[in-house]
Amino acid sequence: MRLQLLNTLINSNYITLFLSSVLGEKEIRRFAKHAVNQASINQTDVSITPIPICSLKEQHQIVQEIESRLSVCEKVEESISESLEKAKALRQSILKKAFEGRLLSKAEVSACKVAPDYEPASALLARIEQSRNEKIKAEKKR
Repeated sequence: MRLQLLNTLINSNYITLFLSSVLGEKEIRRFAKHAVNQASINQTDVSITPIPICSLKEQHQIVQEIESRLSVCEKVEESISESLEKAKALRQSILKKAFEGRLLSKAEVSACKVAPDYEPASALLARIEQSRNEKIKAEKKR
């Protein structure tokens, strides 16, 4: 939707940021016309939406502060995305080493085998298969 400001004492970025805010959206939605599974908002609805106005200097300051914080948020989001990609690659690397038998040293494997709770993979797989078979039998009885 295109809006044109008639007053030169209004910063357009300030208006855009307000209308994009939770409070701004709430104000706009008050005038929405609701139909089945759909709401419509027209330009008139937006034009009668009350917007808190302060001095032009304060508007510029608010816009600057918001843009600064949004910039920080974008950098944090980018950092999180990069970290998630690195974690995904690390996970794949660990799984690859585990299935190649290179995750633990021979000494670590030997120490695991003498642990009281040690169970070879073949025994674990047998238990899993037995559990699945029991579930299937239980479901057939229902």
